[in-house]
Amino acid sequence: MDTEKLMFENKPIAVDVTNNTNEIKEIRLFSGDDIEEGIEIKPILKNITHENITEQLKVRETQFSLLRLFSQNSKQFEQPIVVQENIIQKNKISVQIEKEIIPVHFLSDNQFQAGIIEIPIEFVVRNKCNNGYGIILTILPETTLGVRFYEEKIDDNYFFRERESFNYKSNTTSPLQINISNTTDEVKNAVLFGANYNYKKPNYGSDKGIEISTNIDGVNYDSILLDSLVVPFKIFLIRLMSCTFKQVVQPIYYKTTDVGGGSSGGVLFSESGFSRFQFQKGIVDIMTNLIVDNRTELNIEILPKTTLSILLFKEKEIKISNRLKDGNRALVLRELPQLHEYEIKMVNSTGGDDYPQLKKSWLERLLTKFKN
Repeated sequence: MDTEKLMFENKPIAVDVTNNTNEIKEIRLFSGDDIEEGIEIKPILKNITHENITEQLKVRETQFSLLRLFSQNSKQFEQPIVVQENIIQKNKISVQIEKEIIPVHFLSDNQFQAGIIEIPIEFVVRNKCNNGYGIILTILPETTLGVRFYEEKIDDNYFFRERESFNYKSNTTSPLQINISNTTDEVKNAVLFGANYNYKKPNYGSDKGIEISTNIDGVNYDSILLDSLVVPFKIFLIRLMSCTFKQVVQPIYYKTTDVGGGSSGGVLFSESGFSRFQFQKGIVDIMTNLIVDNRTELNIEILPKTTLSILLFKEKEIKISNRLKDGNRALVLRELPQLHEYEIKMVNSTGGDDYPQLKKSWLERLLTKFKN
């Protein structure tokens, strides 16, 4: 999977910075400086290093607009953050821009969750400046600071806005709930779906020690996997629930592999679904438009002795008629509850679909009938 795509198309740029020493340390991110012994800078996404991010920032102009910080040590938020950039002007004179930020000053009186602070910033990494910029962090002894840089302009309500647009109507399809448990003392990888490739694999492609179950009487994961083999579906909301906060913010990786061996995919950054204003800590909602078919699989790391419950909210489909001239086709009215809209599709038995030319008056009558 392309490293740059993971870093920039799937925002934010996210690293955990850990000071494993008994002294206060200053650490410079994204500068290319050598990392001092006892200091660990670990990107959240797999297969990406701090060096990868630093190199990409040198050749790609990037503007950060929001900084989110996570720490279990409240004293860490009292430590200054220095945003520093050296700009080489046309006359080749270097001008240093430096700004100090005290995170605790941005703590909101209305937030319910401790351990998280959001700071609006204006920090541009210009590709014309190959060095001389960085974020200088002061990290307390034996402390980890989660650092998340967002490129978009995001206000305080961003992390609730998408969730509020979701319509929990009584006629919304019931979510598909899957429970994943790691019974071992090590981090294990869980794989969901991808029936073409995973159905015959040991433990359906998941690591040994991963157990997958459902909350539906008489339905096991084997049945769900077989169903996805022939009936693809579209997910518009994923809800993650666990007793462990660190588990619900683990990224979800998705990948689609074709019969020729080619693959494409990306990552759902679960942590972006967590808001400092929410009451419960062990729940995250992710809005998405992910289509799951027999070639698509989801991967997520499960922490030791931890259970993760995943609710998948699917679009509702209503079969209108299967008595068409072509016996292999059916006309389907698909309800999009999160958009308060409907769409008409001609669905083939082979899994493909196309859009019929329907008269407006007939379509309006049809939609009125099903809306009522």
